Order: sequence, then C-alpha cells, then structure tokens
Amino acid sequence: MPPVVTPEVIWWALLPLLVLSGGGFLLLTIASLVRRLPEALPQAWTVVTGLIVLTATVPMWDRVQSDGPRSFLGGMVAVDGSTVLVTAILAMAV
Repeated sequence: MPPVVTPEVIWWALLPLLVLSGGGFLLLTIASLVRRLPEALPQAWTVVTGLIVLTATVPMWDRVQSDGPRSFLGGMVAVDGSTVLVTAILAMAV
C-alpha cells in the first residue's frame, strides 16, 4: 500500500487565525453557560485576544521578511508581507 501524501502544515502561520477563532469560541461558550457575566469581561476578553494575535504576528513578520513568502496546505493558504500586515491591522481593530 503506498503511503498517504499529506500537505505541509505551517502552524506558526496559522497561529493568529487559531487564536482569534479560539478566543471567540471560548467567549461565546462562556457567555452562553454563565448567567451573568461581569459587564467588562467580553470587552476585556476581546482586547486580550487581539493583543495575543498582534503579538503572534511579530515573529510571523520576521520570518516572512527573512525567508520570503510561503504557501502551504497544498497551495490553499499563502503567507506574505501583505497578509501579515492585514492580520496585524485586523488584530488592532478588534
């Protein structure tokens, strides 16, 4: 039986997306399970999640600047300077 060919996954490039999605899902889960959340918790949670995503884009920017753009997952996802910049801008907007 021939080996199964799997696409390359670059986890450091997916980290900001995973953190932002995970933060949103966790906040939604907590808000749906707890009767009365403190009023400032959703806002603080969102700010902290945005700061974590912004922090995760810094090494991503350094790696893209030194190694150049990359594509992975069989060419479905690409990481270059402009995508890192847009990710950082979205993290600041959150």
